[in-house]
Amino acid sequence: SEYSSARSVEHLAKTHLKSLPAKLTTATTQTASNFIEHFYFPHVEQAAKLAPSTIFGYKHIFRKHLRDRLADVRLCDFSTGAGQRLLNQIENEAGLSHTSLKHIKWFLVAALNYAKQVDALQTDGNPMEYTEVPEGAATEQTKAYSLKEISSMIAALEDDQVASAVIATAAFTGL
Repeated sequence: SEYSSARSVEHLAKTHLKSLPAKLTTATTQTASNFIEHFYFPHVEQAAKLAPSTIFGYKHIFRKHLRDRLADVRLCDFSTGAGQRLLNQIENEAGLSHTSLKHIKWFLVAALNYAKQVDALQTDGNPMEYTEVPEGAATEQTKAYSLKEISSMIAALEDDQVASAVIATAAFTGL
């Protein structure tokens, strides 16, 4: 055989080994999905630095758009290219708006920032920061009611004080 010992193939392995992170650990080789679910979420819940509504939104994004897509992506393999392909795939499959895709990107930036802080991600910079948010699906312009229209709705409900209050609250608070 051309390769009679481990030393005879060492030169072939060197180029591949150089592309690996400095140290592979159980933290760096776990999947991104596992890290987010079992380390990032418990951390942000315990730290209480994010509003409960933000954590709720992050968990929704993760469950609906990321958990399955990141189930086979190890942190040590997460690159800007992988992040860009992920955003593009979500755009093509889910038909989300540009704003929703931005929320996904910045959620991943936050999760990967934490991964870097705990040495689970060993890249130069955060790979998601260099991604470009796809254009996303077109959205329709929402309509705002005029003061005259709001007054007409409230007047039509004059016999129902609760309904009038709900309409007034929604209209005058931008809901």
